[in-house]
Order: sequence, then structure tokens, then C-alpha cells
Amino acid sequence: MSDVIKRFVRIKNPLAIVVLMIAIPVALSGLYRLGSTLKRHLELAAYNRDCELARTRDGEFGYFKDFNRVYSALESMPGVSIMESGHNMDVKHEEFAICITVMGEHVRLFFNGSSRIRDFRRESILKVLQQRIQTKLSSSSIHK
Repeated sequence: MSDVIKRFVRIKNPLAIVVLMIAIPVALSGLYRLGSTLKRHLELAAYNRDCELARTRDGEFGYFKDFNRVYSALESMPGVSIMESGHNMDVKHEEFAICITVMGEHVRLFFNGSSRIRDFRRESILKVLQQRIQTKLSSSSIHK
């Protein structure tokens, strides 16, 4: 191995070869970590962009219909502020979560692919959301 490196870089000093054998992999791993971090930031930015676009696409129909129905129901509830939302974007829009603030308390509402709320009419969605919010608020006050 050291003969290949000697021929490649034309270095005769064995200590310099050892230093290069250590420095090159360390530098490459640093570049890899930097690339991975950049990739995560770009994925997060794309994810947040998709969450924002979800509210403007499809309305009550299409890929984002369940999310949009729940989101608009939460928007119409007095005292509820929507903080952020997230999706599992796949072939089918399976899971989504919406984080809200109610009376200064943070509440995370999660909806999986089998949540029955997806099939309800707006009035029923509002009732179910109010119940879920109350349950979350009462369970968070117990843990304080």
C-alpha cells in the first residue's frame, strides 16, 4: 500500500506517508459529515415547504384532503393557534400531525392512516377535535 502512495504522491519520507494515510480518511469523513448535515437541512426545508403547500393544494379533495379538512377545522376553532404541521408523504397520505396552542398550552395532534376522523363530516370533525384537545389538555395538567 505504501508503494502505491509513494508512487502517487512521490514522497520518500515514511513519516509523511503515515500522516497522509491518516489525514486523507479524516478529511474525507469530515466532508461526508458536512454533506450529510447539508442534506438533512435541505430535506427539512423541502419538508417544511411541502407542509406549507399542502394547505393551498387540493382543498377538500385529492392527496391532502384529510389534512386540509382537519387543518381548516382547527383554524375555525376559537382560541386555537396552529403552530406547525407535518406529514408522512408517501404514495398515500398516511400520517400527519398538527401542533397547536390552546390557552397557552401546546398540544400535538397526530392522525394515522386509520384515524376515523378522516371519514367524518365537518361538524363531527369539530366535535372529535374538541374532545381530543380536552383530553390532551387534561392529561398534560395531570403531569404538571
